[in-house]
Amino acid sequence: ALRGRLLPYFDTVFNLVHVDDVAAGHLLAWERGRPGESYLLGGENVTVGGVLRLVAELAGGQAPLRLRLPSAVVLAAAWTAGLWGGITGREPPLSAAEVRQAQQPVLYSSGLARQELGYHPRPLPETLADAIHWFRQEQCIFEF
Repeated sequence: ALRGRLLPYFDTVFNLVHVDDVAAGHLLAWERGRPGESYLLGGENVTVGGVLRLVAELAGGQAPLRLRLPSAVVLAAAWTAGLWGGITGREPPLSAAEVRQAQQPVLYSSGLARQELGYHPRPLPETLADAIHWFRQEQCIFEF
């Protein structure tokens, strides 16, 4: 997404949170949490397509050409790659099990942590801007 290249994906929903917010949430749980209680330290529930659009906007580059694939197509490709991997002995880039798992929305609420701990994760644009900065600083933008 940072390079503005064609990016095939299938849309699903997942929860994205800044690592520093999770660390701060652990400290809040240690300080204010009730013994035996569990707290979800999430951020925002987002779609893959939404994240790609926001990354392109924040990076200041050209929006990537996105190719949204139906999840059934991705599942069939992963299944075929698994068969081919069995023949060649090479690990497929994505397994059918991983695709089936990714098809399930991963929605979380940090309501209890907000209410009882005072947990307040930063907004998604700030989270992604920090991630973009870190990847560029660490030169972790790899060629595929």
